[in-house]
Amino acid sequence: MASSLPFGFSLTDLHMQVSAMFHLMRACNHDKVVELGLGPGRPRVLSYLAVYGASTQRDVARYFGIDAAAVSRMLDGLVRDGFVRIVPGRDRRCRVVELTEFGCTTLSAWDRWCADVDEVMLEGFSDEERAAVTDMFDRICANMRAHLGRNVVDKEDDPLETEAAHE
Repeated sequence: MASSLPFGFSLTDLHMQVSAMFHLMRACNHDKVVELGLGPGRPRVLSYLAVYGASTQRDVARYFGIDAAAVSRMLDGLVRDGFVRIVPGRDRRCRVVELTEFGCTTLSAWDRWCADVDEVMLEGFSDEERAAVTDMFDRICANMRAHLGRNVVDKEDDPLETEAAHE
């Protein structure tokens, strides 16, 4: 099949469309991220803690399929900036964090913003088309996870899957 592809195919393929959409979404979110004092990856960690409650950095890293050391650095910043706190009385080697009131307030503002951005992205789509887009993205993610040989999250254990939540 590769030999039948037109030269430069990757400029307009699905991969490029998803990449362009991601960059456009980041551009839409940039000012709000700065306003809320958030940085890369922070909103999704706050969302995770809102859904799953107090968690270890290993839990967060496993859920998102990212390095625990990167999560540790992110949590250090979230603690320093007052979005999360370390749960007292736990094993120091296995740090557990939870949202602070400030983190909850910030996440509520972020969630409202994300809902607005979702509306921008899906303007003109019927309810059926919105559901179809969500289903297609879920299936694409499942295909990619299978291709990578791992399943970061089991769907039946993930309340975000059934609520079609953002980020």
